[in-house]
Amino acid sequence: MTEGGPFDAGFPPSAKPKGKNRKPSKRLNQQIQHVNDALPLGLAGALAMGILLFFTANNEPALRPAMALCGVSVIVATLMFRRSRVARWASLLPAIACIGFTSATWQAQRLGNHMLAEPAYSVVLTGTVERVLWRTDGPRFILGELQSDTQPALGDLHSIQIKWRGLSNGTTADRTMLGQRVAWEVTLLPVRGAIVPGGFDFRRQAFFKGLSAYGYSLGPPEILASQGHSWTENWRQILRERFLAGLRGDAGGLVTALVVGLRGDLSERAEVQIRRAGLAHILAISGLHIGMVTGALFFLIRLLGAWFPALSLRLPMHRIAAVIALTGAFLYFTISGGSVPTQRATIVVALAMTAILISRRPFSLRSVGFAALLVLLLQPSSLVTA
Repeated sequence: MTEGGPFDAGFPPSAKPKGKNRKPSKRLNQQIQHVNDALPLGLAGALAMGILLFFTANNEPALRPAMALCGVSVIVATLMFRRSRVARWASLLPAIACIGFTSATWQAQRLGNHMLAEPAYSVVLTGTVERVLWRTDGPRFILGELQSDTQPALGDLHSIQIKWRGLSNGTTADRTMLGQRVAWEVTLLPVRGAIVPGGFDFRRQAFFKGLSAYGYSLGPPEILASQGHSWTENWRQILRERFLAGLRGDAGGLVTALVVGLRGDLSERAEVQIRRAGLAHILAISGLHIGMVTGALFFLIRLLGAWFPALSLRLPMHRIAAVIALTGAFLYFTISGGSVPTQRATIVVALAMTAILISRRPFSLRSVGFAALLVLLLQPSSLVTA
């Protein structure tokens, strides 16, 4: 009998199989890494399927049956988690889809039926100016906290968009009304739905944005009191005024559009030229802008460390660059209006910078999947309205 026992016969000591101690191959490690990267993306896909199921339903589903179905599916997925891989995925994916379906149902139920059904002519509304949207043909005022003495049902509207006829951009009124409590005689119109079957549904988009109606003024508003406004809107207004005062012509409008996301100060001629040049997409703040701001800040801090080697030897410059870049991304996201595309990009940037802070791989499909999961969970309607 050879040394090592009967099962080792014919194997020299150096060539014995190591069994459990044998390390997995490089190819196997890569396959495992690909599966781990694609897992959040697959879960986001299942969540999206549940949300789409809600929006394709003929009638609006009830919340309680949806929550009951979601609870049952989660319990089944928990019981099957330690079974075979097929049973695990066969129970997990439907559970995630049920969560998406329930979250979309909850969002719709929370907003309630706030859309204006019939036109309301010459009514006096009391509301608070929450936002000012600058357009090429004049500003639009978003009013919330609505009240009406003549038609109390209008007080159930969430918010309305009013065009002050005869008022152009750059006047004092559109800069000072933000946060004011006003009484305004207006005509309100319901938001239209899709013009053609299967086309873009403006009414659905307005519903999930909380916009109940739009209309126009029949005279100047009466300012009742000042209630203040959010610091983000305040800073957006201050930056807009500084850009327009410091830069002449369309340069101020272009910088305003790129920094704070307000495109109304660009002249019609400038917008036509930008569209003809194929650059209209740069005016809509999206992930491209968030990525450029984050990358520029990260590169500049790393470049600073390269210029001063003594600084790099004493401080973790890559972590400092990640913190500063992430801070800049959040600030830009805040002052630019926080649209859904910038939400996705900011989440991806936050995951990438966090990975750098903990010495992990910053860029992968895992980051995209986690970003999609968070956006769809927080705002299920973004799947069809963004």
